[in-house]
Amino acid sequence: GSSLPAPMRMPTVHLVDTADGVVTIWMDEVDDVTPWTLDRYRRTATALGSLAARWTGPEAAAALGLRERRIERLFFGKITFLDMPLQADDSFWADPHVQSAVDDRHRTDLARLAEAVPGLLAGLARLPSGVCHGDATPDNFREPGDGTVVALDWSYAHAGQIGSDLAQLLVGRFETGAADIDDIPAIAATILDGYLDGLSAEGSTVTIADIRAAWA
Repeated sequence: GSSLPAPMRMPTVHLVDTADGVVTIWMDEVDDVTPWTLDRYRRTATALGSLAARWTGPEAAAALGLRERRIERLFFGKITFLDMPLQADDSFWADPHVQSAVDDRHRTDLARLAEAVPGLLAGLARLPSGVCHGDATPDNFREPGDGTVVALDWSYAHAGQIGSDLAQLLVGRFETGAADIDDIPAIAATILDGYLDGLSAEGSTVTIADIRAAWA
C-alpha cells in the first residue's frame, strides 16, 4: 500500500484480529463525497494507469507476490463445459425469460464469439503486463475529499494485461443503472486519455494499440 502511486491509496487498516481462528480486519470507513463526473473518471483512470506502469508483470510477481489471473481457465472451464452445452439446447432459448431479454441475433452472435475467443485469448497473452486492480468498477473507489483516490477490494489484484482495468471502470455504473448508456462514448474517451496520462507519468512506453486490445 505504501508504494502505490499518488493519489491512489488503500483504506487505513487499524487492526487485524485472528482470535478464535477467524480473521477480522478493522479498517477505515471511507466517505465518498465526489460525484462521478468525467473529471472523476479521468482521475481514477490516471491512478490505474500509474498503477499498471509502476511494476511490470514479472516485477509484480517477484516484489509483490502477485500472480497472473488467467481468464483462459474461465473460458476453457465453466464456459466450455457448462454454459455452452446449456445454450446449445433449444429449450434454453425457448424460455420466455430468455426470449424477453435478447434479440433474435443473440444466439448466433454468442456462437460466433465462442469460436473467436481462443484466438482473442492467444492475442491477449502476448500483450504487455503490469499491476491490475482486477475489479476496477467505480463502486470500488472512493474520493473522500482529501485529494486521494481510495481503492477498495483488492482480492482480484494480479499481474495482468495493461489496459484491462478500463473494462470494469467503463461498464460498472451501467451494470447498476447509475449511468445512462448514451454517456458511454464520452466516458470511454475520458478514461483512455486519463489512463495514458498515468502510464506516461511512470515512464511507460506501452502503445495505445496494446492498451485498446487489452481493454477490448
